Amino acid sequence: MQGFAVTPKRDCPHVARAFRREAMPESIQYGAPCAACGDTNENWICATCFEQNCSRYVKGHAARHFEQTHHPVGLSFADMSFWCYECDSYIEHRSLRPLGNIARDAKFSTPPPMAAEVTVPSTTTPSGCKLTVLRERNKELTIADCTLPDALLFNNCKHCVVSLPSGELVELAASHCEQCMITVAARLQRGILHIHGCSDARFVLHNNVPTVVLEDSLSVDVSVPADWASPCVFVVKCCKNVRILVGSTVHAIPAKVNNGGFAFQLASGSLVEKTVEDYETANGAITKLVMDANAPDDTPPVKTTPVTPTPTSTTTTTTPTATTTPTDSAAAPPGGKTGYGHSTEEEITEFFDKPAVFQTKMEQLISLIRASSYIVVYTGAGISTSARIPDYRGPQGVWTMRDRGEHAKMDITLEEAKPTKAHMAMSELVTRGVIKYVVSTNVDGLHRRSGIPADKISELHGNCYIEHCKKCKTEYQRTFDVGNTKNTELYAYDPHATGRLCSKPGCDGYLIDSIINFGESLPVVTTQLALAESRKADLALVLGTSMRVHPACDMPPLARQLVICNLQKTPFDNDCVLRVFEKTDAIMEAIMTALAIPIPEFNSS
Repeated sequence: MQGFAVTPKRDCPHVARAFRREAMPESIQYGAPCAACGDTNENWICATCFEQNCSRYVKGHAARHFEQTHHPVGLSFADMSFWCYECDSYIEHRSLRPLGNIARDAKFSTPPPMAAEVTVPSTTTPSGCKLTVLRERNKELTIADCTLPDALLFNNCKHCVVSLPSGELVELAASHCEQCMITVAARLQRGILHIHGCSDARFVLHNNVPTVVLEDSLSVDVSVPADWASPCVFVVKCCKNVRILVGSTVHAIPAKVNNGGFAFQLASGSLVEKTVEDYETANGAITKLVMDANAPDDTPPVKTTPVTPTPTSTTTTTTPTATTTPTDSAAAPPGGKTGYGHSTEEEITEFFDKPAVFQTKMEQLISLIRASSYIVVYTGAGISTSARIPDYRGPQGVWTMRDRGEHAKMDITLEEAKPTKAHMAMSELVTRGVIKYVVSTNVDGLHRRSGIPADKISELHGNCYIEHCKKCKTEYQRTFDVGNTKNTELYAYDPHATGRLCSKPGCDGYLIDSIINFGESLPVVTTQLALAESRKADLALVLGTSMRVHPACDMPPLARQLVICNLQKTPFDNDCVLRVFEKTDAIMEAIMTALAIPIPEFNSS
């Protein structure tokens, strides 16, 4: 397992003079050039004057800015962390959160805590059909039902999450969109969704789309419900790495189909291959969309109106009983702490609620679950400790032991680890629709192995079983840890290279792992999906994480109500409506018993 996070210093004395909220701008431009050299990579922003400068990996102008101005605190657009030059350390402080929020929203999404509702302006085509063209960047939009135009084109949109509610459209198309997620619940009169020239995109369909045409696209997922009511045809032409997700079943379109003109008919949850000619003979020629991908540039801009957030409830707290005391820290390695583990005895200490208190809290949690309609679960390393995989900051965790000059004990390989009762219970609740989505910082792959489908989880830090082609983006899910087979020569060229090559015909790309190491940016689409689901949640359930890693720890508080279940204290304990100190297996067993749902056994097949 690789490390990718540090615990920031929480008592920086320089924040008070470094940052003044009243001086903070309303918005920040992501991708703005370095003030000194003009570089547009993910720069650092000064928390005092808000000037952006490049990192030490470019020309080091952020550090030079500190030397010239003595503004001590900066924020990195790469991983949304704060650094104090005077402390020479990563830091965390409540007063800095507003700056972190607007920086995160500039990079990933829209102003928190919920999506905006859009009033869509439209123009008229020569044929008399109202045409609306959306060109957006880094937006999360909900298009109001009452304003749906006749024809809607998403053209050159990037890093967007868009929802179309139930309603009616004549036509719908997406052209040259990158890293976008578009959810379609509207009925299409002409019955065709046209996807052209898109890459790294996901389309979530809720019935009423009889035909999906994909052309000249790369790495596109189309997701439909498992109980799709009516027949649907997917026409795929000149595409690579297209997947059709039917419920939890993933259908990867073979390369020979991607490069030709083939169709797949979906009926009763199964895909049947047909040629385009067969489909046209049986169903008539595919209607040509009237939308033009080169629509006029004078389309009126989209206006947004923020939605008022729902207030949170009162916090319920109970003083737990401490049962674990950390060992003496005198065994720390020469040179002091690595900076990865907890820095105080109180942070390391694990607590357990007394049995009567735990039972009372479980009754409160069950009531919250029954009253919630959209539950999102967030998991950390604590959910996998019963699978004999060590956590990071526990008394015997990876970083805790490293700070003592020792190594954490792991007497099995990742391939030998099996999903725990908590993993299997969560998988069953996802299948039954009780849990709508899962966000995890774990790389052990146990959530996917437990049966949670790819479209129901964001693995923010990657998955040790997944590698993908650097060139064509084709994903491979293995039965072994892909990081254990790295080629030394390739590693020197690319630290993520696994030593294998892509098996797609005509592609000579090399494969890379999906693990996000410390200092690397999170995958944009994965993070966008996690943020979008977090804002939908009326209940966020945190399991087995001390909530120290940004931006993952900023997502659960976006829900209307927050419940934290972890043995160690977290920085967000005062923000939750219920705080539980118990192991995750015991918590999930209690939930499943109360809901009268059996926990399935893990089946390796």
